[in-house]
Amino acid sequence: MNIIEILTKLFELIKPIIQKYIGNVQEPQPMPQPKADVYWITNKDGIQKGIEYLEANKYAFYAGKHSWKSGQISKPYNNILKIFDGKDYWSIYRYFNYGLLSFVFKNRIPEFEYKKFNGKYDTFCNFAASIMYNSFVKGSPVDYPKETLQNWKGSQLSANKMYSYFAKEKYNTDICEFKKVEKDEAQKIAQGEGLVFAVLKLIGRSGHIATLTWQYQDSEIQIIQAGKDFGLMPISKGFGSSNMKKVKYYAAVIPEVKDV
Repeated sequence: MNIIEILTKLFELIKPIIQKYIGNVQEPQPMPQPKADVYWITNKDGIQKGIEYLEANKYAFYAGKHSWKSGQISKPYNNILKIFDGKDYWSIYRYFNYGLLSFVFKNRIPEFEYKKFNGKYDTFCNFAASIMYNSFVKGSPVDYPKETLQNWKGSQLSANKMYSYFAKEKYNTDICEFKKVEKDEAQKIAQGEGLVFAVLKLIGRSGHIATLTWQYQDSEIQIIQAGKDFGLMPISKGFGSSNMKKVKYYAAVIPEVKDV
C-alpha cells in the first residue's frame, strides 16, 4: 500500500468528523465546456464558488503564526494559527489536506498568548490559489484528496515555485492548459468568465499569487487573494504598485490538440 492509498483510507476514517465541524464535502461537478467563440475555458460559477468559500473560511487564510499538529487523525484539525485581526487575537484551528485549507473553529485569546506562541509567521496565498483552481477545474473548492496547485504531484509549492511551474507548463493537463497572457488580455479573459492567475516571483523572499475576478475596483481589475491582506481588492494593493511590472498572468485555456 503506497502513501496515497494510506492517506486516502485515513481521510475516509476522519471524513465524518470533518463533516461534523466543516459541513459536507462537496461532490465535484463537471467543468463547464468552453464557449464556442473563445479559446479560454469559462466557468463563472466555479470562480464565484471559490470566492464564496474563501470568504466563508477567511480566518483559515489570514496571515499569522502557525504550528503543525502531526498525527492528530482523531481530531478535525492538524494546524493551529494565531492571528491578530486588527481588534482581537485568535487561535484558528485548521484542517490541511492535499494543498487545501479549511477553517474548523476559532477561540479568542489574550495578547500574551499570541506573543508567546512559538510558531512560524506565514501567509497563505498559495493555498487560496489552490481553492480557486479546485473550484474552477474540479467543481468543488474542497475536493479531497486530489492534487492541487499548491500540492502538485506530491510537491509542496510556494508562490515562487508555482510561478516556475506555470512558466515551465508543468500545470498543463488534458483538462486545461495555462497560457501566459499580457495584462490586457488577462483582464479580457477574467471578464469573460475565465480563470486567470496573477503571479509574482521575488528573488530571496516570498512571491505572491492571486486570482483575477471579472469585477473592477478603484478603476483596476479586482483580485481575490490571501496574503498580508485577505479578500477582494484592487490588484495593485495585493501585489504592491512597485511590483506590478513584474507580475505575470496565466489563463486556463483549451488544451492544444497534439499530433498522434
